[in-house]
Amino acid sequence: MIEDKIWSSNPSTYIIGSDEVGRGSFAGPIGAASVRINYEHIDLLLDVKDSKKLSPKKRNQIFELVHESEIEYSYVERDNEFIDLYGIKLANEKVLELSLIHISEPTRLLSSAEARIGVK
Repeated sequence: MIEDKIWSSNPSTYIIGSDEVGRGSFAGPIGAASVRINYEHIDLLLDVKDSKKLSPKKRNQIFELVHESEIEYSYVERDNEFIDLYGIKLANEKVLELSLIHISEPTRLLSSAEARIGVK
């Protein structure tokens, strides 16, 4: 995985991963989460894969591990009126950007989003 390449050269590097949910639904809501980690958090996140392939029980277990640790995270959700106002593509970009605003400055940002969210 790409984070392995980054951490092999500097394990103290922080990486922010972000992802959105609800992109396929015009009825809303749409949400985005961002998580800031470094190599010392790897043991807590070994089971993290594609969230769509995780059971609700496993997703809850991972959330509890993140919530109880010092891992920094942010989640932003907006309703169907927000989607109606901005359109699904721009609403997607905005929730991703908002979720990143609440996270400390990353060294590297990894995102599955197709959105261009203006993060350097």
